Amino acid sequence: MPWPASACAATPWLAMLGPVMPWPAPAANRSTDRLLNRATTAEGTLRDQAKAAAAVEAELRQREQEADAREQAVAAREQAVSAVEAQMAARSVTEGTWTVGVDIEPGTYRTEQAVGSDCYWAILRTGSNGDIVDNDIPGGGVPSVTLSVGQDFVNRRCGTFVKQ
Repeated sequence: MPWPASACAATPWLAMLGPVMPWPAPAANRSTDRLLNRATTAEGTLRDQAKAAAAVEAELRQREQEADAREQAVAAREQAVSAVEAQMAARSVTEGTWTVGVDIEPGTYRTEQAVGSDCYWAILRTGSNGDIVDNDIPGGGVPSVTLSVGQDFVNRRCGTFVKQ
């Protein structure tokens, strides 16, 4: 605290010095002030960091919700695709010997793609030890067959027949 003005007026040499502190602040007070300033600054910094961390956490929660929504959408699409694939598989006849009404449904089937010259298919009477109802070595094109219950269907190197 500076000297009172009345003391300065009464002592002219003091007036020339201007306002002065009666004694310097003790070193302990200066250290306490510095520590208080540092603590106040640190408190403000921590408050700012806490706000920033809360903002990051909110953004992460939002991104997590978006990722969950996308994951659910992908799962729904996968389920739909799996259902279509299962339908296609049920309506498809690959290479091998198939019993109509047991392994495959009766109906008209056609190859997915044009066949090569080594394609062979046959329709046999089921349980007849190979009685041929119809057969062909088409040598190209897109062959189709009509199958009924009580028949076996043989597909060799013709690719996949799909029910129409």
